[in-house]
Amino acid sequence: MGVLLSSAAAVTLSSVICNVIGSAILHHIHPQARYNVLWASRNGAVGGAILTVPWMLIFRLLNACVARTSSEFVQEMVGYAGWVVTAANSAAAGALGAAVLIASLDEGKVKQGVRESAAAGGVGSGVWLAALMAASLVIMMWMLAVHGVDWIRRKIDNKRQRVAKADAAGEQHELGQVGWQEDGGVAPSQSRHDQNHQTTAMMPRSHGIISGTQEGSDKV
Repeated sequence: MGVLLSSAAAVTLSSVICNVIGSAILHHIHPQARYNVLWASRNGAVGGAILTVPWMLIFRLLNACVARTSSEFVQEMVGYAGWVVTAANSAAAGALGAAVLIASLDEGKVKQGVRESAAAGGVGSGVWLAALMAASLVIMMWMLAVHGVDWIRRKIDNKRQRVAKADAAGEQHELGQVGWQEDGGVAPSQSRHDQNHQTTAMMPRSHGIISGTQEGSDKV
C-alpha cells in the first residue's frame, strides 16, 4: 500500500512540475495567450491524480515485457516507450485537470483552458525529461571519472610497492655480502665460485695421477 501511495504521489508531482514548467515557458513566449502558472499547477495535480492508476498499469505492462525478454533491442524500445508515456501523461493530466475544473467551476474562473494545459504539459514534460537525461549523463560521467582516477591511483601504488620491494631485496643482498667480507670470509656466491674453480683445477691433476697409475700397471 505504501508503494502505491508513493508512486501515486510521484506521478502527481511529476505532472504538476511538467505543467508548471510548460506554462511558464509558453507564457513567456506568448504573453497574450491563456497561460497561468497557478492554474497549470492545479490542472496538473487534478489530472495527475486521476491518471495515476492507468499510468501505473501501463508501466507494469512495460516492466513485464522487459522481464520476459532478453533482447537488448526490445529493452531499449520499452525504455523509449516509458519516456513517451511519461510525456503523454503530463500533457493528458493537464488537459484532463483543466476539463474537470472547468466542469466543476465556472469556465471564467479557470484561467488556463484545456488546449493550453495540454500544450503546457507536453512542453514541460519534454524540458523536464531532457533535464533528467542531462543530469543522468553528468552523474554517469562523474562516476566514470572517479573510477578512472581510482584505477590510475591503484596502478601507481602497486608500481611503487613493487619498486620498494625490489629495492629492499637489493639492499638485503648488498648487506649480506658486506657482512661476509667484514667477518673475514667471502660471500656465498663467491665461495661457490671459488669451490667450482678449485674443483676444475684439480681435475687435470687427478686425471694425470690416474693415467700414471694405469701406465705403471701396464709395465708390470
